Formats: sequence, C-alpha cells, structure tokens
Amino acid sequence: MLKVDKDKVFWRKIGGETLISHTDTGLTYSLGETAAILWEGIADGQPLETIIASLVEIYGIDEPTARGDVEELLVDLKKEGLIR
Repeated sequence: MLKVDKDKVFWRKIGGETLISHTDTGLTYSLGETAAILWEGIADGQPLETIIASLVEIYGIDEPTARGDVEELLVDLKKEGLIR
C-alpha cells in the first residue's frame, strides 16, 4: 500500500487548491483537481483500485485511461519523495 511520509510531507487544501510541501527539500507542489483526488485517497489509506474507481465515476472515463493517468502521477510523486 502506498503511504505519505507524514513526518516529511504536509499538505493543505486552500481555496480548492491542494498544496503539498516536502520538509527535506523545501519544495511546494500544487495539485490539480484529479491529482488531489489521488493524493487524498493515498493519504486516507484507500486502496489504489478504490481511487481509480472513484476517478472513473467522477469523470466518466474508462478504467484503462484512469489507471494510466494514476500510474503516471504515482511515478512523479515517488520520484519527488512525496509517497513511498
């Protein structure tokens, strides 16, 4: 299961925008609506399949498209050290 390292990463939703800060690097990231849904699901401990199903339902896209988008974003989040 994917996890947010809550000792090194904190986030806040401000005016519909989700901001993530990494305390080790000092970098701050702004997430769009879809990425924020993924982020919140990971932070809440939801299984990846549940998050993907939510995206399919919310946006009316097919499962392979949702899965591909999620996997692409996960690579970036891991690369930046925001999830493990």
